[in-house]
Amino acid sequence: MAGLKAAGLPQDAIQLVPTRDRAAVTEMLRAVGVIDVIVPRGGKGLVGLVQAEARVPVFAHLEGSATSTSTRPPTRQRPGALS
Repeated sequence: MAGLKAAGLPQDAIQLVPTRDRAAVTEMLRAVGVIDVIVPRGGKGLVGLVQAEARVPVFAHLEGSATSTSTRPPTRQRPGALS
């Protein structure tokens, strides 16, 4: 969150959601108009869920944990996933 402050952005611009509940994750992946982008962190099971269910933009990865940052809006390459 220090990066947000250093960039002059509001600290509530990013929200961490510490859950492993797949039903909650599925709801977030479908929250068009509520969630701007999701950065999933997890293994193959989460990657599969994200690929199947994402309706909001996501920073996709192939395996394992991933964290991404960008200074410009993501560009959609296929519905529900970004690479």
